[in-house]
Amino acid sequence: MSTLTATFTAPPWLDGARTSASFEYGRRQVCWQLELPDPETKTLHRCRYMALFVTVSERVAMKGEPLWLRVQRRETDLSPWKSLTEAASKAASAELLPAVARYGFGRLWDEVHRQSRGYSMPDASTHVAELEAEAAWWRRRGEVQADYLAGMFDVVPVKPANGGSRLPGVSIPYHPHERPRWEHVVADLVLDGEVVGHLTDHAHVVPAS
Repeated sequence: MSTLTATFTAPPWLDGARTSASFEYGRRQVCWQLELPDPETKTLHRCRYMALFVTVSERVAMKGEPLWLRVQRRETDLSPWKSLTEAASKAASAELLPAVARYGFGRLWDEVHRQSRGYSMPDASTHVAELEAEAAWWRRRGEVQADYLAGMFDVVPVKPANGGSRLPGVSIPYHPHERPRWEHVVADLVLDGEVVGHLTDHAHVVPAS
């Protein structure tokens, strides 16, 4: 029968902290990050702080034990990070590590990792949407290029706006997954009165956005 507790309760000094789960040198770690509103400060076992970064990690990769605690603190917004005193570190360990062990370190890591996935890993569905949009743009570009070569468009020169000297620009990628580059539009490609593409100063044909 499992002896793990049903719920995890962190010490009160971690109230309001943000949690994350990650790996360090192949070992899992759960982190709590806490920042107090400036200029508020508190003390943790006689150590003053306005920000805490608390890490509980496993000493043996993927085993979940033994556990190790590391606490970093800042006394002001501009001060460097430093450790707790030895006595404070022992006291903090006695408060947090048994609670983690009773709940189950692996179980806690799994839950925090799932809850914080937007922070710790890219959203695959977002990448799918971006790639689909990029593929649609390249398909449209191929269609516009084919129609341009077939002579289907009226090529209308573009003049600088408001009597200036700078031509409008368009940001286009040269290759898939490549950062777009900026080119000036020298002519619009018009079909039945609608601008469906552009001709750039690099002789590129691109679809209208």
